[in-house]
Amino acid sequence: MNERPILPPLVDDWFQEQGFKNVCFMGPTEHITTFNMGHTLVFKLRQRPDHLTFYKEATGGSLIVFEVTSKERQSAVHRLLPAPALRHLGKEGELQSGC
Repeated sequence: MNERPILPPLVDDWFQEQGFKNVCFMGPTEHITTFNMGHTLVFKLRQRPDHLTFYKEATGGSLIVFEVTSKERQSAVHRLLPAPALRHLGKEGELQSGC
């Protein structure tokens, strides 16, 4: 894949301070597992070229995911949401870009 972008320190610090974790992709996808009421939820994240991916577990085992890039000293942030919003518990849900 392409080189990882270097984020302005304030952007990287903000994600860290809010409790987000940086995804370290070992291949084109990475699986994140969460738990809700005794059920396992698995999310598959795809690596996006020239972006860093941050995630944080939210209520009910859901994920909040941001893809962030920095070009010419400007940062662009893309939020990802599970689609559709409700998945069968224990099934793998693929994340799609949101606005």
